[in-house]
Amino acid sequence: MSGRKPRRVRWHPMADTMGIVKGIVAKPSSEDREHLLQMLSEPIKALREGVATELQWSIAAGAVALSQAIEAQGVVRGLTEHLASADAALQAIYNRAMATAVWKPTALYYQELDALQTFAELYSFQISQLSCGEISQASHLAQRQAAKQGHKAAVAKTPTEPQLAGVPA
Repeated sequence: MSGRKPRRVRWHPMADTMGIVKGIVAKPSSEDREHLLQMLSEPIKALREGVATELQWSIAAGAVALSQAIEAQGVVRGLTEHLASADAALQAIYNRAMATAVWKPTALYYQELDALQTFAELYSFQISQLSCGEISQASHLAQRQAAKQGHKAAVAKTPTEPQLAGVPA
């Protein structure tokens, strides 16, 4: 016998497991959903009016990437073609606006207006169907896709989003 005492394990308070699970499984509150939808509606409105900045365009493009990530998750399915047309419309808008190598707001064609309006409605539907955890997972997937393509992603969080201890960010 070595004569050493066994190591005493200190007591650590356990995380609120049920609180974590409830935060992941619960649907976002109506205020959080409105916040997410408001973040998209302002850029879409500016794009329709032909006065959008490059930042507003990138917010709309990020929302399309998030919708495509939600589609890839399989929670809300069957929107691939609509999301692809919205993505193509945003790419065409970007190409016209950056024709002179400096962002210059541009007017939209009817097909682009229609694609963006349809996308806004589908985005609203998708957000209403998902739980907080599914939205967070889709957001991480969209960020990874953007990083793979060499883009940078900025993430806007809702003001009341719960901080989940022990859940990787």
